[in-house]
Amino acid sequence: MPRSVTQNCVLGDFMKKMSIIGIAALLICLLLAPLVALTHVGLTPAWAAWQTKPQPIEWYHKPQNVQADEARWDSFARDQLTHLSSGLMMTIAKKLGITEVYGKSITKGSTPGGKVKATVIDIPVANNPLADEGSPSIAVNPVDPRELYAILEDTSDAFGCSVYYSNNAGATWALQGALPPSPNGFGADVCYHPSARWSPDGLMAYLAYGSVDWATHGSDIVVTQALPAAVGGPGYGAGVNQVFFAGAAGVDLWDAPWVDVHQVDLGQANWVYVTATYFDFTTGQNWIAFDVSNDQALTWFGGGVAALPLSSLAPFPFPVQWSRPIGGISADVLVCWFNAEIDGWNNGPWNAGFFDIRCRQGVFNGLLWWPEVTAANNVNYELPFWLGPGGAYHWWEHSEGPSLAISPDGRAHIVFTRDPTVSRVDSECGNVVYVRSNGPFPFFYFTTPAVPVTVGNYGVMAQGFPTIAVQLQRPIAPTPLGYRLFLFYIDHRFSPSTIANIYYDVYERHSDNGGVSWTAPARITDVSSISELISIGGYTDSSAAPLRGRAWVIWTDRGDKWSILDLEDDVWADYL
Repeated sequence: MPRSVTQNCVLGDFMKKMSIIGIAALLICLLLAPLVALTHVGLTPAWAAWQTKPQPIEWYHKPQNVQADEARWDSFARDQLTHLSSGLMMTIAKKLGITEVYGKSITKGSTPGGKVKATVIDIPVANNPLADEGSPSIAVNPVDPRELYAILEDTSDAFGCSVYYSNNAGATWALQGALPPSPNGFGADVCYHPSARWSPDGLMAYLAYGSVDWATHGSDIVVTQALPAAVGGPGYGAGVNQVFFAGAAGVDLWDAPWVDVHQVDLGQANWVYVTATYFDFTTGQNWIAFDVSNDQALTWFGGGVAALPLSSLAPFPFPVQWSRPIGGISADVLVCWFNAEIDGWNNGPWNAGFFDIRCRQGVFNGLLWWPEVTAANNVNYELPFWLGPGGAYHWWEHSEGPSLAISPDGRAHIVFTRDPTVSRVDSECGNVVYVRSNGPFPFFYFTTPAVPVTVGNYGVMAQGFPTIAVQLQRPIAPTPLGYRLFLFYIDHRFSPSTIANIYYDVYERHSDNGGVSWTAPARITDVSSISELISIGGYTDSSAAPLRGRAWVIWTDRGDKWSILDLEDDVWADYL
């Protein structure tokens, strides 16, 4: 039964914590109750759990019919393998003995050798020659920019992810202790799709990652506190082993988690948001789920079990994926994701389709949500699974997911990748595009779909893996709007025309007028990387600190390789 605005606005004891702005927003919400009926698209999350905040840990129980559940899990995971994040795809493929996807071998391993990367600018974060490292995320302390955390997938780690810390403005990086797996597991957990963010007051950083366990055929999303030096860091805080989105063994799968905060509002410093994709093996549907903490990730309003579903129910082959949350001004929060649209997801190298970037806007820090909206509608076209020409290079499809930023005026900024051509086999298989919201806070972010503006393209070469960050006002060289937008992305423009997309670099553009115009593309990497046969991870990431004016970007690097067949990758970073 649809919930009315009045029903959703009754938040019990939680309102005692609301600011004057929040109370005013509640009054507006009550006035709108007769006009707008909000629903949660037919889903029934545990609302009582959201209001009472129970204990966050829910331990696994193994189903009675273990063999039937495990067989169903294996079958469904195999069917949806190409719709998963890179780390989870590789992990499940290895477990199920899958060695080929769309005609290409996906067996990876360490290949020592290559060349020495002769760099004078780029900074190595993780470059173990015997390990495959990728899918990195970075967070800089906005109060003390000398401090940074980075988290990444790492085959040399028993759990599959590693954490690095720097206290000298990124000049050097130190490997930290092992990340905790989900306490729901039994010692066979594998980490995937990690992300990192720092609170706006600089007093806590957060690490989110998926944890899949073969002993239970289950998966969870884990959030861990990463301590700054001001409170005893580096190291992990009391929030270690914090689990939510606890999966039901053998019947579901969690993927693509992401963590974020209110980067532009100190008044919301203790709030943390996480989203992930939920695959329900019993119904054949999936959706984007959300959870929120107001105490630095110690407890969660979903109670560690029942996360709030945000997106419409998506039956296969029309899935949703690659969600990102972000806090805005006051108690505003925005979540956006990829939607495959009614023509279905790209299910092979010959099927070009349309897609949307969908969003929902939350108030009261995500305890009340406006209906789902379309930020970018019928975008053409979906990316091919493998980077072209002819699918010759690494996994490319997941570059179509959004990266978000919210500026101090409350305007939302989104970048993602589309294929400008209908061909599935050409080299021009990716352009970076940008959309921004219709108006700044307190208006709705997207009342009508925005028209994507191309911000990354070059001839017949591909661009992708974009990431966007907002840098608050700097005391030197202030910008007209009080902030600067930084855009970073992968660009293959240095590849010869006879071997298109064989090399890639990281490029940067920035805007001082809220995304109306952008500077000319500037090369960040000083040594090009050679493309890979299988995967260079799932994303790049960026983080910007005010005061000293440094904006960081982190990526999967192959500047020490001679061949696409050398499957060992590293993680490097740089700053402006």
